[in-house]
Amino acid sequence: MTELQLTPSPGIPPTQSKTSTGFLLGRIVIGLLAGITLLVAAAVVALPFAGRVFEVKAFRSPTSSMCPTICLDERFLASMNAYRGTPPNRGDVILHSTAQSVALFTKRVVGVAGDTVSPGARNEVLVNGKPLPEPVVCGKPVKQDVRDSGNPPFETVKIPSGYLFVVGDNLSNSYDSRFFGLVALNQVKGKPFFLYWSSGTSRIGCPIR
Repeated sequence: MTELQLTPSPGIPPTQSKTSTGFLLGRIVIGLLAGITLLVAAAVVALPFAGRVFEVKAFRSPTSSMCPTICLDERFLASMNAYRGTPPNRGDVILHSTAQSVALFTKRVVGVAGDTVSPGARNEVLVNGKPLPEPVVCGKPVKQDVRDSGNPPFETVKIPSGYLFVVGDNLSNSYDSRFFGLVALNQVKGKPFFLYWSSGTSRIGCPIR
């Protein structure tokens, strides 16, 4: 590797050497700026393409049924091809439609094929005889002014192949499988994965899990 000679060569006045060095540094700075500009331009061009490839879409939560995971009016990103060829796992948060509506709901999968979902003594949800684990809370959830509608009664069901039992993390205020029944795998439309806006700043950037 050849090193740059920063000291003046014999016979070259110091002022001329400084000018050459300044010119060289100027060229380096211009080169770096040009490189950054090209990278930014490439990113701008690539973003729409990446959005199409990964099918990422933005949504706003119209209810508090999934709070504290996704609360009222929070905005999130969802991958719309996350479950193509791969079914959701128990515990996953999904976007889905229902047999009654093409509208998209955000719920958590609590029962998969082979599981038995039943009501507990106070109509809490039991999966294979065990209560649901508490959802992981990221940041400080926005305070919700929500009427507690209680846990509705529902019938014990063993989940058949090709179906899911889903609920909202806010069990006392969620319209879910306890009301509309099981969700078919072909009704699963995407996977929420990231909160990008919330009125509670500690929530911005939270992963959805």
